[in-house]
Amino acid sequence: MAITDLFRNFFRRNSGVSRSAAIPPRLPDDGRTFEEFRVDDAFLKVWLPDRLLRAIDELCEYHNEMRSVMLRGFLFVHAYGNHTFEMMRCRHLGFYAPRPAGIPKYAVHGSDSTAHLGKSRNNLKLHLPARLRADLQTLAGQAGVPLSQYVREVLVSRILGHMQFPGRQEMLRDVPPEQGEEDPDDGQP
Repeated sequence: MAITDLFRNFFRRNSGVSRSAAIPPRLPDDGRTFEEFRVDDAFLKVWLPDRLLRAIDELCEYHNEMRSVMLRGFLFVHAYGNHTFEMMRCRHLGFYAPRPAGIPKYAVHGSDSTAHLGKSRNNLKLHLPARLRADLQTLAGQAGVPLSQYVREVLVSRILGHMQFPGRQEMLRDVPPEQGEEDPDDGQP
């Protein structure tokens, strides 16, 4: 595999090539069409902390992407994995399929576990495929939390990192190193 294949997205972004230019499929085609992800026929509302919304906006500006597209991508990867996401994206299927003229693109509008990140006063309404929303609802049910809290926690962990949750630092500090693992306090490999 050539170095340019490893970094094709980086070079494509910086080479002035149009964003609509197709990335040649490199992953095996398993025949999926991702039709159930083509239409944003559902929505969810979630309140986001100021710090998280600022980070989302900075990423959107950096990647020249709309909030809704970026957030749907984060949630899709969370639910189905990065491999499946890249299979859909590189073939321009699902919510990356070209939209017919006249179909509007929806944008987003501005829990206790994320309270330390700032007041959640940014009401975000995200349009997304019904299948993705239903699967996120299933995951939230398995976690025993409401969908909006679950999505907020997914976005915090994906965008700001897992260490942003209160108590996580203390939890990790009290875990003894496993055999063969480095002792984090001794500073030696």
